[in-house]
Amino acid sequence: MLCRLPIEQLKQELSPRISVPDLLVARHSAACGLLRLLVADLRSADAYAAGHLVESVSFPVRLRDLDTLDVGPLLAVLLSQQQQQQQQQQQASGPTTVQQQQQAAPHVVLVDDGRCQLAAAVANRLVYRYVPHVSILSGGYDALHADAPSLLERR
Repeated sequence: MLCRLPIEQLKQELSPRISVPDLLVARHSAACGLLRLLVADLRSADAYAAGHLVESVSFPVRLRDLDTLDVGPLLAVLLSQQQQQQQQQQQASGPTTVQQQQQAAPHVVLVDDGRCQLAAAVANRLVYRYVPHVSILSGGYDALHADAPSLLERR
């Protein structure tokens, strides 16, 4: 299930869209230690509670709040994960370089309700806040529900 967006809107987006199979590959890479992955579910807290991707974090965003959206709490989660990775690296092999820090930054995948507007807006804000790896799950939760229902945790 792909989002059908006008080309002008797509030109304004700063992050690539990935498919459910791409997300599955990323999850496998993360499980093997090749990638740090954070899946942020942007749907309402009730929608998240009703069903969500296992190991995703809830970061509810309402469409009417996009103009004043603060991505600070999501950045705090990212920073915490990145600091943990850097501490582990320093213990194993000494100080980290800037390149190692960028590679250690989690890849953030944003999941919305399938209408694409929320994820694109949050992705743009994260990119503007210097988060290096951000992508949007094309089709959002609906695509996950259709293509990978076994990976969903439901109430």
